[in-house]
Amino acid sequence: APIGIELIEPFTNNTNTSNTNTFNCFTYQYNLCIEDNFDDWEFVDRFINAYCLERGFGYQVYRNDKDPNDHTITRHKSFRCSLGGNYEARKGVNQNVHHLRNSNKTSCEWHCNFKLPKIEQQIRCTTLYLQHVFHKQDVYNVIYSLNKNTKDEGLDSGLLLNSLFEKMTEDLN
Repeated sequence: APIGIELIEPFTNNTNTSNTNTFNCFTYQYNLCIEDNFDDWEFVDRFINAYCLERGFGYQVYRNDKDPNDHTITRHKSFRCSLGGNYEARKGVNQNVHHLRNSNKTSCEWHCNFKLPKIEQQIRCTTLYLQHVFHKQDVYNVIYSLNKNTKDEGLDSGLLLNSLFEKMTEDLN
């Protein structure tokens, strides 16, 4: 089950000292760079959840390695885009009777790796590949990004719907 977090409250435990990309700092609330440090794995999970939600894509834990001597300690964790990779059928089916379906896989290469070395007390981002294949945002993410940029707190559902139609018309042009 996804961990619920308050998106308005900034993450203060992330030391984020190596962030030299000032453009992203103004574009997004949650930013990630190689060498960023985190206090625990729960914080990493909550941060990645908020990071991906803000950018409008899903993620999955691709790798979760435990310490060989103590299986309660996670040493390495990798996250990747939920649409990454190529679709491969899991069973051999006669193609003449098989119902063709589309796959959501887009070969997106976004991924990041985190490591907790044995000699350190903090988790560190060791790999970050930011390149995304274009993802169509679902309605929830469009509403989230539209409301984030709207200063009018009294925006009711009718006005929100009109704003979404205007955005859709702009995108078509």
